[in-house]
Amino acid sequence: MKAIIVGAGIGGLTTAIALQQAGIDFEIYEAAPELKPVGAGIVMASNAMQVFQRLGIERKIINAGLEIVNAYGVDQNFKLISGLRVKEKITSRYGIGSYAFHRGQLQQVLLGEIDERKIHLNKKLTALTHQSNQKVTLSFEDGFVTEAYLVIGADGIKSAVRRNIFGDLPLRYSGQTCWRGMTKFTLPSGKQFNSYEMWGKQKGLRFGFVPTAPDEVYYFTTFFTNANGKDNGQLKEGLLENYSCFGQLAKQIIEATPRENIIRSDIFDLKPITKWWNGRVALLGDAAHATTPNLGQGGCQAVEDAYVIAKCLKEKSSIEKAFEQYQNIRYEKALHVVNMSWSFGKMTNIGNPILQSLRNGFMRIMPESMAIKQLDKILKLNY
Repeated sequence: MKAIIVGAGIGGLTTAIALQQAGIDFEIYEAAPELKPVGAGIVMASNAMQVFQRLGIERKIINAGLEIVNAYGVDQNFKLISGLRVKEKITSRYGIGSYAFHRGQLQQVLLGEIDERKIHLNKKLTALTHQSNQKVTLSFEDGFVTEAYLVIGADGIKSAVRRNIFGDLPLRYSGQTCWRGMTKFTLPSGKQFNSYEMWGKQKGLRFGFVPTAPDEVYYFTTFFTNANGKDNGQLKEGLLENYSCFGQLAKQIIEATPRENIIRSDIFDLKPITKWWNGRVALLGDAAHATTPNLGQGGCQAVEDAYVIAKCLKEKSSIEKAFEQYQNIRYEKALHVVNMSWSFGKMTNIGNPILQSLRNGFMRIMPESMAIKQLDKILKLNY
């Protein structure tokens, strides 16, 4: 049995490692001409780290990033709104904590577990068809054609695999765009192992940052605007102007960022779909259940998918039964993440000052134990 994985992102690479450990042969086809560390930074929460632990690669993963000790939500004046003692409460609860990475560093660790000859770049999928011999034929833009017994689409929110098996499906625009940056910067003492999300008074204005190494910071900003806008040459200056209300530290982080390290991404998710597979083709990660980044769970859910789909393929007698079991195991949690992230985005982006005050006040009095109980629905592995 040979599998083809379409997409060499975090989800696709983790799928390859999981299949490899399950004794299933695979090839990866990636549309990009080279594997660049697009996306700057990424956080792998405890649920994803538990998967890496089961795959036996957690030590290598841990060495590539920085553990998050505490996670704080604060207002634009750095007044505390909510806090979670991640290392004390989450790490002890699940045996492994949450880590922040330069995406390129994480990608390199995953690539190191895979034979590079199995990864084929510059292969943009154009067509996918089931054959009478139970194989699936894949055609690519450069004229290359290949076959496999099963296909896993790990090719993101604009998945070509999904389009070929289900047609064009609607994406939902959140109303926000996000600018992400990665820069060499040493945070002040006391902030060097924590993640922060700052909520501004202006609707939709947020600034979040987390260290990925002792001298490196990943950050994001959000802003309400139309999708598909074009950034002009004043991008960095515009960020400094829009986010000056967040104080000196935010200004220093943005100023330290090379212009080419600032990336714009409009925030979409995929309107939930009821089926993730068709015949011998299955979807994984953002291709199946793209979520807004408000919970930091997009990559984590893809990692969970990767582990479960390989486990099901190893255990079940047929590919179709394996894909059915994979969706049965993963669907409820993935849908919960999509819906909760969408709702959380609306809550964080309240513009009315009175409602902001009520929201902040409620969150300040909410017990940490209640937050942990909610997180259990996401961080606990149910397989």
